[in-house]
This record gives sequence, structure tokens and C-alpha cells, in this order.
Amino acid sequence: MEKRSKTDIDSSERREFEKYLQAASQGDAGAQGAVGVCYMQGKGVQKDAEEAFKWFRLAADQGHAKAQCCLGTCYYEGRGVQKDERKAVKWFRLAADQGYAHAQFNLGLCYFAGRGVQKDERKAVKWFRLAAEQGDPDAQFKLAWCILQGYGVPKNDAAAFQWLRLAAERGIGLAQMYLGVCYKKGDHVQKNISESRKWLSLAVQNEQLSRDQRKQALGLLLLQNSTPEDDDDSTPEDDGDSTPEDDGDSTPEDDGDSTPEDDGDSTPEDDDDSTPEDDDDSTPEDDDDSTPEDDDDSTPASQSSSNQIPGWIWLVIGVILFFLSRC
Repeated sequence: MEKRSKTDIDSSERREFEKYLQAASQGDAGAQGAVGVCYMQGKGVQKDAEEAFKWFRLAADQGHAKAQCCLGTCYYEGRGVQKDERKAVKWFRLAADQGYAHAQFNLGLCYFAGRGVQKDERKAVKWFRLAAEQGDPDAQFKLAWCILQGYGVPKNDAAAFQWLRLAAERGIGLAQMYLGVCYKKGDHVQKNISESRKWLSLAVQNEQLSRDQRKQALGLLLLQNSTPEDDDDSTPEDDGDSTPEDDGDSTPEDDGDSTPEDDGDSTPEDDDDSTPEDDDDSTPEDDDDSTPEDDDDSTPASQSSSNQIPGWIWLVIGVILFFLSRC
């Protein structure tokens, strides 16, 4: 994004920034972190990644968990500093050990993908669970996926479905789409067409999803509405259901204010922290309830000739998808 000129800066944001700056200059860690956010996002001041990093580092050195998570994201993404995933893991761990949910999620991503630390799915699940139990929706979705697929934890589809629903309720687009598929087919839950339509409709409107994913959700919804009582003829394709969003290759999430840049000389040196050994609590146990397998939606049943979709329905679908693709 282009830098805003001084005349573009909102006056109320400017006053807020000056208030934080005054407190930050007196050593208040929370205010220092807030100043970092302002510089990083251009709120009340022009964007300046190096200044953002400076303030995040001051707050992090005082043990401010959110600022530590921000520093971890800087190193992970290599923005304004040479990329160093091991140092990213160290800062994520410092924040995660204080119970900061999104740092726990980020640390789980690093373990899941083996970025900056040795790959360990069991430890990844441990950190996803800790964050999920605090209500982090990204962690809830990732945990659901791990349990469904048996990554780092025994499969337990009933428990996975509960986490999937929580993530969907918190607005995670892929969770909404998968939940719509589950209700449509009766996978992991009793079939409920109205619930399926509800979740697919939410997925269609969810801007978290890519255009192709929203088009797919729309196609599933239209096919469902045009097929008598959803007799499984129209089983939707679950795009990449073996690869949940953000499987560790993507940058860890950090509430929007987590993209400070770093001038390189502020890197924490104790890299050994990035490979913690605590395996004993790394295997979260999930309730042994019934198990919904979401894999069979990759094998749609063949459509009987008696239930073929009328041509005008395909015309409507085509027109809607055309306009959606132009958005």
C-alpha cells in the first residue's frame, strides 16, 4: 500500500498515536507495543516499519507477549530484516509460554511445517489445542483438520467436528464450507439440508476465501437447491480437503499488527530455544466419540438420469459464476 501523506492521516488516529507515544516514551510496555502497531499499520502516523520494530522490541524486552509475537512474525516473514525462522520460533515461544493464543497458533504452524524448528506434528497439535481452547478460530480450524486427518493425534471425527463448528461460527471461511458439506451429506453429523445451505451461504459471502473457493461454495449451494432433497447426486468437491488453509507454509498470523520490520541488529541470540523438547504434553487427547470422516466427499455418487438438472439451472449457474469471476 502507498504511504499516506500527512494530510491523509486521520486526526483522531493522530491524537491516539500521540497519547500512546507519550506513555511509551516513559517506558510503558503496552503503549510501546501500541506505538509499534501504529507505525506498522500507518494509524495516526506514516508507516515506518523500522520504527515499528524499534517499539515492538522495546516492549518485547519488557516481556510484552503481543510484541514478542510481532517480532516473531517479522523474522518469519523476513520483512525489513533477513529472514530467520529460528529466531521467529524463539519469539513465538516466549509469547506462547505466556499464554498468548495467537503466538501459540503460530508456534504450532512452525512445528507442523518444520519451519525454524524440527517438524513435529504432535507438538504442533499441542500448541493448536492450547490456542483453540482460548478461542483462536484459526487454531480451532487447524486443530479440527489435524484430528480429522490423524496428524499428530489419533483420528476422532466427533471431536474434530466440534472444533470445525466453532471455527465456522467464528467466521473461518473454509470451516463454513466444509461444515456445509458435512451437513449436506450427513458426514460426521445427521444430514440437515437447511444447515448445509446456511453454512454454504456464509462461505459464499466470506471474503477470507479466494474467488475460486467462493465460486465453488456457490456452485455447491446452487446444485443443492436444484436437486430434490439432496440425494447425494450433487456431492460437492472439497477443494484440497487434504490440505487445510495455512498448513504451516504460509506466514503465521498475528492479528494484523504483527508485521513489524526489523533492522537486523535486534535479533535474539538464543537459537536453542527454537527447538523445545517438551514431548510429554505434546499429544493432546480428543474425546473418543463417534467419528465423522470427511474423505468420502471426494467420491461423488453417479447422477441418475431421473434426477438430471434442467438446462435452465445450468444457465443460471453459469451466469452467476461469470459475474463472480469478474469481481
